[in-house]
Amino acid sequence: MLRLVILLLPTAASAQLLLEEPFDTSPADGGWTAIAQPVGGFADLTMGKVASGWRVTHPDAGLGLANRSPCFRRAFDGGVGAVTVRYWLNASSVNDEFGMYPVIIQSPANTLAEVRFAGMPMSSFTPVLQCTDATGTFRVCSGGTSPVLSSQTWHLVELRMDGVGSGQGLCRAAVDGTEFCSQPMNWTGLQPTSAFIGLCALQQAWAGAMTMDELRVVAGPQGSRLRINGPHSGTQGDCLRFTIDTIDAFTQQPAPVAAHTPLDTVAFTGAAAFFASDCSTLGSPPELSPAAPVWEVYARAGTIDIRITATASDLLPAIPFSVHITPVDAGVPDAGALDAGTLDAGALDAGALDAGALDAGALDAGALDAGALDAGALDAGALDAGSLDAGSLDAGALDAGAPDAGTLDAGTVDAGALDAGALDAGALDAGALDAGAVDAGALDAGGTPVLITYDVGCGCTGAPLLNLIAAIALLFRRSRR
Repeated sequence: MLRLVILLLPTAASAQLLLEEPFDTSPADGGWTAIAQPVGGFADLTMGKVASGWRVTHPDAGLGLANRSPCFRRAFDGGVGAVTVRYWLNASSVNDEFGMYPVIIQSPANTLAEVRFAGMPMSSFTPVLQCTDATGTFRVCSGGTSPVLSSQTWHLVELRMDGVGSGQGLCRAAVDGTEFCSQPMNWTGLQPTSAFIGLCALQQAWAGAMTMDELRVVAGPQGSRLRINGPHSGTQGDCLRFTIDTIDAFTQQPAPVAAHTPLDTVAFTGAAAFFASDCSTLGSPPELSPAAPVWEVYARAGTIDIRITATASDLLPAIPFSVHITPVDAGVPDAGALDAGTLDAGALDAGALDAGALDAGALDAGALDAGALDAGALDAGALDAGSLDAGSLDAGALDAGAPDAGTLDAGTVDAGALDAGALDAGALDAGALDAGAVDAGALDAGGTPVLITYDVGCGCTGAPLLNLIAAIALLFRRSRR
């Protein structure tokens, strides 16, 4: 599996970062102001989603709604238009109820938006979007379906305030890349200017801990999920181009990341990744940035389909991307008509030439070589073991037939009519005459010659046969001279 991604491409201008808190240090050491409230818990640094995170613990369950410490506030320069807030949250409960407000966004007048987490089971909880308009009316979003979130699991929480400063505002919230509720708001004259974190508000009945990481406030949208783009089909050997960027959770459209974000893995299955557009140079792991949130990578297609995945600790993983690859024909050139087919194992190489018509066929084991010449008509056939060599001459009509053991020696004459018959043990010895009609019959085994008639079903007589034997005997005497 390759983890090679390449070439950075400049894109549209990045979103304006209003506030960033990676929680590498305690908020008290990072520009946050502690809000004096009754002590309700404590905070410390612990393992976060990306690096370290900030954990706030409320150890004792009480009653009702309360503001408790630790609670911190930090101001930022607000604006009009769209403002997006995002952070990672990992929460747990030691009793049967959740009730915390990890991040609260406020204007100089009051709270603008917050996500409260509530629920009775210890193993899960649900988010609730709450917003306040220009009249100070506090409204709980009732549309949509709140997802059920697992405790002790990291979740990406996002708030979007569209149209701040206007009467056409829209308060929205998403968890893990999916928007779950939105409601129109009148935010005339209002703009977000500060964020609160910690136990600034909580349900006293909740006892447990929540850990936060990578909090950012951005003017405009910001990317939250990786996305892979490229062709969905290709041919073996193609050098294919792919890009990796991020999309906004609320519009599912491209949006830049708000900070430098390394990608943990970019994995290609079925192909190798390269830097150059000609698929010749290997690359290095990528990093997305606000100014250049798109990376480009090339891959050389092999013989199987390609599957690409991408992950980053601070982003939601990309939906796996698949490419169907059509392999180059391995029949005609490679294992078909030419290489292992017609030429290699087919008509020419192992077919016509090697094991077929010419080489292992006609020549070697076929008509000419192992056929007509070697073991066929000429070599092991007509000449060697066939008509001439082991046939007509050697063991057939002439060689092992007529002269040696064939027609005269061991064939027709030798073990047949004349040689082992007519002369040697024939005519009248062990053939037609010796062990046949005359020799072992009429002459050799004694007695009075008896003429055998051959009139069973053929209309033949014995005279023609005797004439034939006499002719063969005459030929034999002439061959001995």
